[in-house]
Amino acid sequence: MGVEWLIGRTCARVYEHYPCNFSFEFGPGVLAVDCLWRVVSGGRLVLTSRDHGQQYGLPAPLDAYAEAASLLRDRRVTAVRLREDTADLALEFEGDILLEVLADSSGYEPWNLTAPGVQCVAGRLADFSRSG
Repeated sequence: MGVEWLIGRTCARVYEHYPCNFSFEFGPGVLAVDCLWRVVSGGRLVLTSRDHGQQYGLPAPLDAYAEAASLLRDRRVTAVRLREDTADLALEFEGDILLEVLADSSGYEPWNLTAPGVQCVAGRLADFSRSG
């Protein structure tokens, strides 16, 4: 079991686990992202991780954690795509919403998914079934 574990799950919350990290919680599983991510809704880019803290003429700086949570909360994941050549991850949600995680380093783990029995680091599954 790898990233397909997310299909049918809902995003319960988005939070900062440590500075500049965006963690997307899916029940007992967490997708921790340390690279660029973006949300596309209705075929239009509506939010990226780089928007966090930007004011853009708004009354207050944008809280990308809260905005992402608002866009994704309680929506089921309908499909998951993993590009093994680039480690990019795309989660399709109900309501024509797409969360894309774009790996931006060839040497650093840009994202990881942990859930009961699953540890997936940038598209590579770790097997913890054997004791070492």
